[in-house]
Amino acid sequence: MPDLVAPVRFALLGCGRFGWRHLEVLQRLPGVEVVVVADIDESRARATADRFGIPAYTTDFREAAAWPGVDAVDVCLPTYLHRDAVTTAAESGHHVFCEKPLALRVEDAVEAVAACEQAGVKLQVGFCRRFDNGWLAAAEVIREGRLGRPVVWRHATGTSGAPQSWFFDRDGGGGPFVDATIHWYDFGRFVFGEVDSVRASTSIMRPGRTAPDTGIVSVRFVSGDELHLMWSWGLPPKVRVDELHEVLGPEGALIMRPRPEPGVDPIRVAGDGVKVFDSVPHANGVDPGNLGYLWLLGRDAAQPVIYQRNDMVEDELASFVQAVRRDQDPPVGGAEAVAALRVATAVLEAGETGQAVSLRTLPALTRRAAR
Repeated sequence: MPDLVAPVRFALLGCGRFGWRHLEVLQRLPGVEVVVVADIDESRARATADRFGIPAYTTDFREAAAWPGVDAVDVCLPTYLHRDAVTTAAESGHHVFCEKPLALRVEDAVEAVAACEQAGVKLQVGFCRRFDNGWLAAAEVIREGRLGRPVVWRHATGTSGAPQSWFFDRDGGGGPFVDATIHWYDFGRFVFGEVDSVRASTSIMRPGRTAPDTGIVSVRFVSGDELHLMWSWGLPPKVRVDELHEVLGPEGALIMRPRPEPGVDPIRVAGDGVKVFDSVPHANGVDPGNLGYLWLLGRDAAQPVIYQRNDMVEDELASFVQAVRRDQDPPVGGAEAVAALRVATAVLEAGETGQAVSLRTLPALTRRAAR
C-alpha cells in the first residue's frame, strides 16, 4: 500500500543517549529520513550527524523544530525544554513526538497540547510501556479477571538513577517520581481507569538535589485497584538492588520478572513451597528465541504467561509514523500525557504535605486498542 511507505522527514532534538536510541530506530523504519539534528553541545551535534549520516545539524533546537521541509519533530531534550520545543514545532506546522513527561507543570503540558490542536498537527508522547508486550500481557491477565479484583500492583527498585544532574532538579527533570514512575501512572490509568487519590512519603537521600529521589507512593484508582511504588534514585553509582514487580489479587499473583540470565538458578519457591521453574515449552507460533513470559501463580499451580518479546521504542515510533502517514490519531496523545502528569505532580504535593491528594477530576480515559 502506498501510504505504508510514504516518506516522513524528521528533525531530532537532543543528541543524548535516548536521542541516539531514537535515531537507531528511525533509521530502521521504511521511508523515514532524519534530515537535521540539534544539540546545545556543537561537538555532540556534529558527531551525531556524522555517526548517522544526517545532512545537517544545529545547536538551536528551535531552529531544528522549525526546519523547512520537515514533516515531524522528535523531541528527546531535557524535560524542562519540552513545552518550548513542542510549541515551536506545532507553530511551524510539524507533527510532534515528544518523550515523556510532556512538561514539568500541568499548565505547560496543557499549553503544548493546545498548540498542537490549534495548528492541526499530531502529538504523541513517549509512554513506551503502552507498547511493551510483557506489560500488555500483564494487562490482559488483569482484565480477564484471572487474579480477581481489586488487585495491588507493586514495584520496588533502587539505583543511582539517571546519568545527568538535571534529572534530579525540581525544575529540570522532576526526579524519579515525575520522570520515571510516570510510566506506571499512565499504564495504571490504561488498565484500571481513573485515579481516585494518591499518597506519598518522599525524601532527598543524596545532597545537592532539589527533587525527591527516594520514597513510597500509593495510587488508588476509582476501581478500587491500587499501585504501590517503592523507588530510590539515591544509591551510589554502580549500586542497585533487586527489583520487585508483581500484581497481587484475591485469586492469585502475577510475577512480572525478566527472564533469568544464563547461569542463574532457574528454580525458586513461591507461596507454600510451590516450585516455579523459569523455563517454558515451545509455544506454537512463538519464536522460542524471542520468548518472554510472566508467571501466574494460582491456588493450585503456577503457569507461564507467554508473549513475544518486542522493541517497545521501535513499535511506538512506528505507530507515530503510521499515524502521520495515514492521518490518524496517535495511540497515546496529549490527553493521556496531561493526565499522567497530573498524577505525578499530585505525588510531589502529597510527598511535601503528607496529605492525600484527590484526583477525581482527571480528563476522560482513552485506551490503545488490543494488538
